[in-house]
Amino acid sequence: MRNARRAAVPLAVAIGGVLLAAAPAQAAVKATWNTPTNNSTYTTNAPIDFSATLDRGSVLPDTAAVKLNLTVPGPQPGPYTVDTSTGSSDKDVKFTLTPDCANYAASCAANGPSTYNGTYTATLSGGATGTRTVTLQIPPAAPTGVAATATGQHRVQVSWSANREPDLTGYDVFTADGSIVAANLPADRLSYEFDLASPGYGGEHSYVVRAHRLACANCTGPDSGAQLDSPMSAPAGVTLTEPTPSPDPTTDPGTGDGGYGGGGGSGGGGTGGGTGSGGTGTGGTDGGYASGNDGGAFSSGTKPVPGTLANGATAFGLTFKSFSPKLGAPKLPPLPKFSFSEAPIPEGTYDPMLEYGDQTVQVPTRVADGGGFTSTLVDTFGSAFQGRKLFRSIAIALLLLLAAAHLRVFLRSEPGA
Repeated sequence: MRNARRAAVPLAVAIGGVLLAAAPAQAAVKATWNTPTNNSTYTTNAPIDFSATLDRGSVLPDTAAVKLNLTVPGPQPGPYTVDTSTGSSDKDVKFTLTPDCANYAASCAANGPSTYNGTYTATLSGGATGTRTVTLQIPPAAPTGVAATATGQHRVQVSWSANREPDLTGYDVFTADGSIVAANLPADRLSYEFDLASPGYGGEHSYVVRAHRLACANCTGPDSGAQLDSPMSAPAGVTLTEPTPSPDPTTDPGTGDGGYGGGGGSGGGGTGGGTGSGGTGTGGTDGGYASGNDGGAFSSGTKPVPGTLANGATAFGLTFKSFSPKLGAPKLPPLPKFSFSEAPIPEGTYDPMLEYGDQTVQVPTRVADGGGFTSTLVDTFGSAFQGRKLFRSIAIALLLLLAAAHLRVFLRSEPGA
């Protein structure tokens, strides 16, 4: 009996030892989030701290590893392990996200891509659990490196450097005063060339560029395609020079003296043609048919086309001729033909029935030194308007009109008329 008791004690101790060895550990790692605030939204590139304090217990510390993981928007969401706590210390787990440069997969390289807009979720795994969720909705940065250059007489190219946002959707180009030039250019398009209105393109032209990106790359629902716009870039200008229109061409009529008329004949030639302006100087009137040089001379300006004076029609000649058949005016005999003789121009040779060109004749004139004859173009139409000749022509015309009127009255008064 005593032996049985003795045997029972070690068994009980043994059983107790087994029980003690099999008892589970009661201690566990306790995690407390410090930052960020859960379900918060960030709209700037300011760094975001993810931090949790770990409590492993004081009696029986839990040495299990605790990991901090981050799931991100975009084509490679992760999760990425960004920090780990091991051992018996109360080391906190923490990670600082830089939206301006994605650093969750590796250290941020200089001018590396920025983070995506969307939802970021931090979780604890291993000896502790816990979750924090934040949303990034950051507008893209204003484009840089904007330049405007002239590529033609009134053609401009605006170019810019690529933005670093991986969820960029494109660019817009504006004039500096806000007028749209091009909208929704693709994200890989870094220039735009266009023509300016012509004319009126001369002067300085300034342009700005704006970028836009998705508001949330991993969101669903009606707002999944929402976009955020960047601020406008710094302006870039170009100056174009518009050619000055050429003045309308003008013809210089020329200037020059009309020349001097006939010289000292027996009747004394007058001094003809003053200073002309591209026309013809008026020759002096011959003092006599035997001695006098040709009057007048062309100026240094444009000479008239030969035959213009002889072939021109005048209002007086045409008008009188159109009415003369109705008045019954008889046609006078044609002008006498002159040869190169010494006979002067007969008086009363003007015929109002003739065309203007018929009123000019060639008049023979003796050369002053007795070397022969020359001819002078005489305008009998102009002479008809001078003094006695004009009066005589008008008197003849009135007599003809009166005779025609009496003849018509006489014819009407005859029997059977």
